[in-house]
Amino acid sequence: MNLIYSKSIVVIIFTQLFFFIPSAFAEETRMRYVLFGLPNKIELGAVETKTKTIKTGDHHCESSCKGEPTRTAYRIDMSFDQKEYKVVGASLSCNSGLCAYSHSHGTGYSNNTAWGTFDVWSRPMNWTLNVQVRSKKTIGGSAEQIDSDTVDGGKIFIVSYDKSKFQSIYLDVDLPELGTVRVDPKNPPLPFFKKIAVSEAGKLVSYSLYYQGPSIDDKPE
Repeated sequence: MNLIYSKSIVVIIFTQLFFFIPSAFAEETRMRYVLFGLPNKIELGAVETKTKTIKTGDHHCESSCKGEPTRTAYRIDMSFDQKEYKVVGASLSCNSGLCAYSHSHGTGYSNNTAWGTFDVWSRPMNWTLNVQVRSKKTIGGSAEQIDSDTVDGGKIFIVSYDKSKFQSIYLDVDLPELGTVRVDPKNPPLPFFKKIAVSEAGKLVSYSLYYQGPSIDDKPE
């Protein structure tokens, strides 16, 4: 047999084996995961009323009062921790004083703030902003699937979730020869996984995890 031809055959066989071994390792250690999230479900309590009262200054006009020259604008604001309360209504009232010499411009509110505006042009008065709120309580909900994928041994992969929608996440991982293992990305089990990094961008939280790939001897108890 020609020597050059024999060497070519050896090179071809070695090359094929070189590329086959990593591929075989990847298939043997390949795992599939399903990412689940526990949702942030909120239960609202009964309507409660929170109030804030202010006393206006003395804006009485003694002379040359045409056009209400002493007319003065006021505003009452209230805000609440949006994790604890949701604002559902607001009203404004004059409780004492010469209320006939005043004018309410009304109220407004958002999820966690409320306000009311009015004008007065007479003696001191008491005005109250009444805000209707409902308390928030986070309750447990059924886990929801967020994502799924396959990963080869020796690779880094990333799982992400929206923290405004989910309070926590976990992975159900099918490991070769070992079955299903539940993985907390905050504290992944060694030697199968290693947490590389955690990052946040607005509402999005991402975990970078390294998957080593298990052997039979690594089976957890």
